[in-house]
Amino acid sequence: MQKSTTENNPVKIRVCAGHNCAAKGARSLMHRIESETGVKSGDVSPDYDVDYCACTGFCHLAPNVVVNGNFIHEADENSLMEKIHDAEQMESMPETLQEADLERILQDDMLGDI
Repeated sequence: MQKSTTENNPVKIRVCAGHNCAAKGARSLMHRIESETGVKSGDVSPDYDVDYCACTGFCHLAPNVVVNGNFIHEADENSLMEKIHDAEQMESMPETLQEADLERILQDDMLGDI
């Protein structure tokens, strides 16, 4: 699969490696991405930056793939590459998948169950 944009930055593709996503096929999604892009997980080419990421927090919509910060929920192997192509055409979202700050999580605990 050839990148359709002419930007200098590779398309950043991340497959969620959280428990729910792993249980619902994250590995087969990664194999499909590797096969279609020619880029192995953890590698970067001029066109693609492919890897796993930590839990995205959308476990109820597993499996999840993130393309340039844009989420693909309930990713399906059959339509994945088309959705990746669509997501790469969208404006990139700001970096939001940063390490969780424990104080912030506890502060935002609306249910009070943490």
